[in-house]
Amino acid sequence: MSAPKASLAYGKMWGDTTVAVGATKAEIDKVIRKYDRFSQIQWTEGHDTLQLRFRSNARNYVFTMRQYDDDPHESRRTVRAVLWYLKGLMGLGTEKGDPLYPERALLPYVEVSPNVTIGDALEDETMHGRVRAALGGAQLALADGEET
Repeated sequence: MSAPKASLAYGKMWGDTTVAVGATKAEIDKVIRKYDRFSQIQWTEGHDTLQLRFRSNARNYVFTMRQYDDDPHESRRTVRAVLWYLKGLMGLGTEKGDPLYPERALLPYVEVSPNVTIGDALEDETMHGRVRAALGGAQLALADGEET
């Protein structure tokens, strides 16, 4: 059985992109800066990663994207996908009480310690204390060992 073909929309958005990573990074910066609640933006290139970090309301948000030396197309596609994710996210609710306020959707990307996000910490039980601290020290709704 063959894999399903990517939709035309998928290919147009990021699947078959020829847009350079640098141009997409500039577009991402523009999307983030469009919303005044986001201030500083930082890009860091590692051996096989590209990291986007931006600051909002005294919290750092971190997106780490894998980069492929052997497949520049895949690197372009990855960064393009993050652009479209952020574009969609920033177009959601604009008021703090809105259920889809961007900061809510960005919670997994809040940096709780250097290069560790809430999403990373939630996968490692030894880091749950860092999640509590990043959220202002609040007690989580469920105590350890409690089930829903």
